[in-house]
Amino acid sequence: LLLAPTTLECPSAAAVSQEIPFPPRCAPTHRYSIFPRDADVIDTSSADFCAKRRPVAPRLPHRCRDPSAHPFLRKIYSRPSYHGDGDDDSNPVRQADIYDALFSSIERVNGSRPWGRVLDSGTGVHSLRWISALVLQDGSSVSDWSAVTADESMRSSVQKEADRLGISDRGSVLIGNWQAAEGTPGSLCDGETYDTILADYLVGSVDGFAPYFQDKILGVLARHLNPGGRMYIVGLQPLPDKVQQGDDPKADVVCRVRAARDACILLAGNRCYREYPQDWIERRLKEADLRVVNSSRFPILYSHGAIVRQINVARSKLAYFRDEDLADSMGKTLDGLEEESREAIASSPTGRLKLGFDYTIAAEAILDGEFKCSN
Repeated sequence: LLLAPTTLECPSAAAVSQEIPFPPRCAPTHRYSIFPRDADVIDTSSADFCAKRRPVAPRLPHRCRDPSAHPFLRKIYSRPSYHGDGDDDSNPVRQADIYDALFSSIERVNGSRPWGRVLDSGTGVHSLRWISALVLQDGSSVSDWSAVTADESMRSSVQKEADRLGISDRGSVLIGNWQAAEGTPGSLCDGETYDTILADYLVGSVDGFAPYFQDKILGVLARHLNPGGRMYIVGLQPLPDKVQQGDDPKADVVCRVRAARDACILLAGNRCYREYPQDWIERRLKEADLRVVNSSRFPILYSHGAIVRQINVARSKLAYFRDEDLADSMGKTLDGLEEESREAIASSPTGRLKLGFDYTIAAEAILDGEFKCSN
């Protein structure tokens, strides 16, 4: 189980931090996206916890210049099955309102604290469904909610989902850009403050609609957090260039697939997605006078199907190369990577390759009069 937040006068950024282990009796859950979120996020702690899990509906994307470069695309392609990599969309259970390991960990860290006014600062259907579960549960402590997106099509999708879930009367879906809202009177959420702010893969997706604003986004959000309020950040640790200690050595093929995929995206004239590491986020939270009280890591396991989907993203870009010989050569490289990944998966006892992790971070707004760390 996650540790309870530690109360210290001046805690370090890693005051409470742990890696969530893989429970051997629990099938991995799927968080569907382009890469690497379409790999298997390892569920948390206990068989009882796993028994409550259902497959995760896909998170829809913020606007980006090239959809297939964005890790939250795939909303129109397929949804994975709970136990495999199937593309069957016919099972309605797969689209049900669900909890996943990351949101469940946030709930446990939050404990008995009231959610109060909730802001989903970079919304999608997936996070809205989680908020709806908080709103609709018996004795809900959510007083109202707001969900922000920079994209009109996303706003429409989220509003329809809010209507379907029956929570529209308790909140609103807003459209706006946090960069444009910075210091602008009458702009997005001007004068509004919240008790709970969710930033679900927001920092990385900022590159799609406000490039190079990532270093400021958490500070902007912090100004909307009530004293003593909580901000919950969900993110993906950037994939390393080479496997790290504790990862499966065979997972090096995943690193090389990522490199080839990004090269294809760039050579096709598109923009790659940008993730930010956990320690980078924690530094920015400290700069925003927020105190980190909990951080957790969720190791990721890659199936062969997940790896091939990334190779296929790269293949889809070959037609846009200006140099046909280069496209042909890259195509052969991708074919080789697919075969290598198949062999690596076949030799793995679990049929998966462990590499990298998702993370959640809980941070609190420092109360007036509280001591602030100076280092």
